[in-house]
Amino acid sequence: MGAIPAGEAFTDALLTALRAVDGTGDYWFDLTGDDRVIEADTLEPTLDSHQVALCKVELTSVSGEVMGYYGLTWTCLLMGYAPATADTPSSAARQAYRLLNDCTLAVQRMRDSSPSIATLAKGDAIDVRITGATRHGDSIDQDLYGGLGMFAATVEITAEVEEGA
Repeated sequence: MGAIPAGEAFTDALLTALRAVDGTGDYWFDLTGDDRVIEADTLEPTLDSHQVALCKVELTSVSGEVMGYYGLTWTCLLMGYAPATADTPSSAARQAYRLLNDCTLAVQRMRDSSPSIATLAKGDAIDVRITGATRHGDSIDQDLYGGLGMFAATVEITAEVEEGA
């Protein structure tokens, strides 16, 4: 059995980072519990909890500038929801923003400290970006998502990795 592919290592690093969000310090939410961070195509939101899902992963690779390395771009879609703390759309939107902020902090910390990423990337040739948007559920479908804050974000990791990684 060969080494773990780079894309799989990036996925594992992101899931680990998100599952370390514990609601203390700079974090608003606790994502450490069972089923708080999942790999799934969709979410089934409830008004009594919050959740983040890694929904889709795409890989793109190109020949690297240095012999024996190639450029890899790993992109994933994150989706999440959190219940409002008050019966207003602005409360739901604010909760979505807080959950997105927690995920953004986790991604930043993953970039700085993940051994999976550090060992795969050649030197400092790595870039990690997260881009997201929030909505209050009432603006999507009040019957299904009223009282929820929701977000969607893309996480993109670009690195030069060694061939065979």
